[in-house]
Amino acid sequence: MTFPPTTRDTRRIDAMLGVLASVIGGHEAWYVSSPLTSGERFNEWVASGAPKDSLHARVIQPNRDEAARFVRDLRRERPVTVVDPLALADVTGWEQDDYRVFWGKVIEEYVSVVVLRQGWEFSSGCAYEYYVALGAGAAIVDERLDVLEPEWAASRLRLALARDSSNLFLRGVTDAVEKLVGQVPRPHGGV
Repeated sequence: MTFPPTTRDTRRIDAMLGVLASVIGGHEAWYVSSPLTSGERFNEWVASGAPKDSLHARVIQPNRDEAARFVRDLRRERPVTVVDPLALADVTGWEQDDYRVFWGKVIEEYVSVVVLRQGWEFSSGCAYEYYVALGAGAAIVDERLDVLEPEWAASRLRLALARDSSNLFLRGVTDAVEKLVGQVPRPHGGV
């Protein structure tokens, strides 16, 4: 996978965006960006030497469960529409780039605030969502809802890239973020 992501399934993506448009108006939703197939839990799993068939049980399902709890609590605390991308069931025929393109468009069209959960910088998907949010002018916060400064976030991406220098997608995201940092638009959302 290389940066930027592309898709051939624009028809289905447009249909799914149309469903969201029937529920969310403009840039009013919050988006929770959580590692799913990667992140810190994935790094620990790889380091442990666990068998490949344990990825779902040791990484993916715990990441889904933790994200669901966070989203549930956030919805209880804030009277806003909260988008939880990990709640989307697998889409037949989709690969990582299809999901990235779809969720990137969701952020661009419907989101005012992106919440980056811990370990986001180790997830190529979360890093891409950060990049899209930065370019779209969304407010970007951490799990405590503290604003993440672009320079700090860029430094976190560089550290993550140093741990996994072979990740070409993460390298592309990091390079693109560093170009954007000096020209960040004013956020259109508040926390």
